[in-house]
Amino acid sequence: MLQRIESNSPIARRELILLYGPPGAGKTRLGTSLPERFGKVAYIAIDEGSESLASVLAQYRERITVFRPTWEDPIVEAAEVCNTDWRKEGFDTIILDTFSNMTGKWLDFSAKKGYFQKANYIGVPGQPGFHALPDKGHYGGTHGIIRNFVTDLMLKQSTLNIIFICHQQLIADENNAAHTIGGPSLAGRAMTEWLPSRFSTVIHLDRKTKVKIVGGERTEEAKVVAWMAPHGAWIARRNEAGEKGNPLQSLELNIDPINFWRVYDEALPIKEMK
Repeated sequence: MLQRIESNSPIARRELILLYGPPGAGKTRLGTSLPERFGKVAYIAIDEGSESLASVLAQYRERITVFRPTWEDPIVEAAEVCNTDWRKEGFDTIILDTFSNMTGKWLDFSAKKGYFQKANYIGVPGQPGFHALPDKGHYGGTHGIIRNFVTDLMLKQSTLNIIFICHQQLIADENNAAHTIGGPSLAGRAMTEWLPSRFSTVIHLDRKTKVKIVGGERTEEAKVVAWMAPHGAWIARRNEAGEKGNPLQSLELNIDPINFWRVYDEALPIKEMK
């Protein structure tokens, strides 16, 4: 049955944001320094130590509730993320930090359990030092898990804002040096272009160094730039319906990156979800 979606409905107005960049660039800080319209946040702390919210500014912590996977079965826990009625629990936004490491957990678990194909092992199962080495079949199976998870999450959480935070990777084509793609880091390379296609906004964080000469002395000032337009090999964009193209291609972040979201909303206003 076809479902009619009104332009001002929560489904049509929600935000689907993919945010990625190098370590230490401020991905978590930008992804959690959100304006009030994002409401209460369910924060899925995937990276080790991320549950402490150490990089999250104090003024934004009150709206954030942290959930930490046990990793006993990362595939089952992923299904729990999809199937929980987060809206009923009082949340307006869900953040996965980082989705890169979640896909890595799926890959390692699949190899350890021998899903998709038999794995090669280092050590003895059940003993210290044991490790399963993923092979082609495990990567292919994990790609299927990624596709199913992303599709199910966006379908079942159809009125929530969804923010994925990822690490970055640069993929060079061995047969065509000019065809180099930069995007979110996932288990394997096949999903690097697929995942951004599922999000209406793709933000790439990049470090920028400014050189100044003050009193004859050379100084360097490091800044972080949030890109929402392709630059070099890197994937970034923001879908918009204006005739003049993307009104916000890049912006330098302040220590409190709420400045980004304010300009983001001014450049293309989005109504608050009811």
